[in-house]
Amino acid sequence: IRFMKFPPVLMMHLKRFQFDPERVEMVKLNSQFEFGKEIDMSKWVADAGEYVLHSVVVHSGDVNGGHYYSFVRPRLGTESREADDWVLFDDEQVCRVPEEAAIQDTFGGFHPTLPPPLNNLQARVTRSHKRCNAYILMYIRKSMLQEIMQKAALNSPVFTQA
Repeated sequence: IRFMKFPPVLMMHLKRFQFDPERVEMVKLNSQFEFGKEIDMSKWVADAGEYVLHSVVVHSGDVNGGHYYSFVRPRLGTESREADDWVLFDDEQVCRVPEEAAIQDTFGGFHPTLPPPLNNLQARVTRSHKRCNAYILMYIRKSMLQEIMQKAALNSPVFTQA
């Protein structure tokens, strides 16, 4: 694949589902995938510039069912003191959350609280994958951040609180 240019708003769909020919069924990939708060796309297209993470859509569950929710920085690119605040949108629950909840906690992989396995058998018995992991990432080109966010100005009471 050769990229010619990138859009002002870049959405990345993380392929978390695939067909497993050994099991002859679809499976969810819960493996760890780390992503940055900022990415430089100039590695792929000259002068593409840097992008800033605006939102993360999370899938919780497995291939047979689950739930989607999102983390968003609605004031990103504004002069507001809440410009870097992350907000969780999960059905009727809307609340501010720490950055770790929106980014690091959605990388997938194994639960960090469990001890490392001594062998493959113990790995299957004592470790389990996180079932909540990033599914879609939305980045905004840093040089266009204020312009884009002004067009998407929010008037919701949730974001006008001091």
